[in-house]
Amino acid sequence: MAARPSLLKMKVAFAKVNRDVSDVGTIIGGKVNHNINVLTPEQGRFENPNANKLADYKDILVVDVDSWLDASGHASIWTGSRCTDSCYFPQAKKAYLWKLED
Repeated sequence: MAARPSLLKMKVAFAKVNRDVSDVGTIIGGKVNHNINVLTPEQGRFENPNANKLADYKDILVVDVDSWLDASGHASIWTGSRCTDSCYFPQAKKAYLWKLED
């Protein structure tokens, strides 16, 4: 199994988000399923996610969506009140957070 990308690598990749969304997974070095599978319980898991449940956090948000045909989820930066692109909360069955530390 490939190693989880470093925080710096993910930050640099998200700085390049002005590219097509389909390119972001390639830039950060993995697919959503892989990134979800390497998350630990300490990194946060939320059932039936929504903005209110995540209001106290500012992290990388990974949502798990099982109803899409072309993807298994989505990753975005969560600011504490919104995603930098789209959160997909209505479609998400679970959400995970990677804590951003400087």
